[in-house]
Amino acid sequence: MNYQEQLYMLEHQADLLPDGEAKTALLEQAIHLADRHNELIDSFELREKLLSAALGAGDPRRMLVAFSWCLTQMDKHPETFDPTRMLWQYKWVVGHIGTFPQISRAQIDAMMDDMKSRYEAQGLSLRPYYRQLHAHAMFAGEQEQAEVHYRQWLSAAVDEFCDCLACERAHQVEYMVWLGEDDKALALAEPILNGQLACSTVPHNTLHDLLDTMVRLGRIDEAEELHKRGYPKIEHEPSFVHGFANHIRFLTLTDPDRALTLFHKHLRQAETTTDQRNQFRFFLAGWFLFERLHRSGHEHEELGWLSAKTRELAAAFDARNGNAHYAAWIEKTLAQL
Repeated sequence: MNYQEQLYMLEHQADLLPDGEAKTALLEQAIHLADRHNELIDSFELREKLLSAALGAGDPRRMLVAFSWCLTQMDKHPETFDPTRMLWQYKWVVGHIGTFPQISRAQIDAMMDDMKSRYEAQGLSLRPYYRQLHAHAMFAGEQEQAEVHYRQWLSAAVDEFCDCLACERAHQVEYMVWLGEDDKALALAEPILNGQLACSTVPHNTLHDLLDTMVRLGRIDEAEELHKRGYPKIEHEPSFVHGFANHIRFLTLTDPDRALTLFHKHLRQAETTTDQRNQFRFFLAGWFLFERLHRSGHEHEELGWLSAKTRELAAAFDARNGNAHYAAWIEKTLAQL
């Protein structure tokens, strides 16, 4: 079997699979094959596929490695690659670099600056740049900066490199839930909930984001409907570890047995994801669940290692961010019991 035949076989097999470990493994085999034959275009295009597959697989580490390689080749071979080619994917990458507490704030800032300069060089709107600055501030617990960048994001021009309307609205809803502005969150979510705005990840995220809002408002029956409607949309999606966490946390308050089933069903995905922020969220939801079971007289060995792992991750994020946001996140969550 010659090079082209081997490459076709691996790529075709990968194309038939859903996003996950098997698909990314096949694409990496194809990449190694192309690299060995010094086929620059094939190596580049396969890594583009790997970027998307790794994003869907909840594996931002693979995504970051592939993206860095592509960006380097673009700069080395400007006559071969269009300078806008990776700018759509740049949003995905900067949206996930903060999920690694080992990546410093200086490194995050440097990558954000690079994204900005590349967008400016192509005359593109900085709306995606401000959106990601907002997200970084929000996840670092920097409310004042999050609000500044939120306004910058929404006031910037819209062009073809911006997120779709559904994604943008979903991010706004997420922010209002984070702020505890529950009435605003529900008002913003209305066109998503009624199907006017939708895309490949919407309403998926919004349905689990609003669980906290409904609980705070005491609208438990409506929260249950959101759970029943939302969980099947993400059940088989490995990138939605944070969504599993939200569903587990909600069920812990209403039906711990169902929460326990979901926890064990998705534990391996949480343990193997390279997205450590989502891992923190899942482990915290598990701690929340087993703490409730403990307080009701049911002992489980998971409680000890979940609390230890969650605090370890929180300490790493807080050390990187220079505050105690993740530690406070833990205490705020446990206070709901």
